[in-house]
Amino acid sequence: MSDFYYEAYFDPELAKQFTLVRLTVLELLALGYSNNNMALECEVGIKAIEHHITQMAVLYEARADLHNLRTRLLAHLYFHDLMTLKSPVSSLDISHFNSKIMDTLKLLVIGLSLKSTAAILGISVKAVEYRIGHLYDFFNVDTDNTINENCRVVLWAAIILRTVIAKPELKKMYYDTSIEKIPRIVENPDLFLLRLRGFDGKIG
Repeated sequence: MSDFYYEAYFDPELAKQFTLVRLTVLELLALGYSNNNMALECEVGIKAIEHHITQMAVLYEARADLHNLRTRLLAHLYFHDLMTLKSPVSSLDISHFNSKIMDTLKLLVIGLSLKSTAAILGISVKAVEYRIGHLYDFFNVDTDNTINENCRVVLWAAIILRTVIAKPELKKMYYDTSIEKIPRIVENPDLFLLRLRGFDGKIG
């Protein structure tokens, strides 16, 4: 298991939008549960879990080929202040990260897919996976425990909790990577990358 504990809190308004089952799936998803563990907790099949996640992500205008449905769904809740994560762990210093790792970290936080990240950065999917592997190691996310954990979600939460992320700037980048805008960014990524690199990911 990954080496840090955290809790997720949701805006009560979500109870008006989702069924109890979907709220439970959402909570377990935010805590990094794998589909298998969510299915066991909710006493439904894995396909039902996948359906719930997909439907909630689509509601918030995520698309599987452009976004990672799980982290994009969580990013929407986080950037709209509908979800708060809390943990007793201390922040980690990421000032030594080079621009390549920082680019990847920011695009991961706003919920882009490997394919979109690679296309925007002008690199291969394997290169993106390599960079994310570096982040897994740095944040000590257990990638060998996929039966119990969704390591990409756990990494997402670790970045939110263990770095001083400049939330307003990342929120703007979240809006700029909608279904309609990503294809245009891929065609001409220069301006987007200038803005992405215009802040260091930290406050101050």
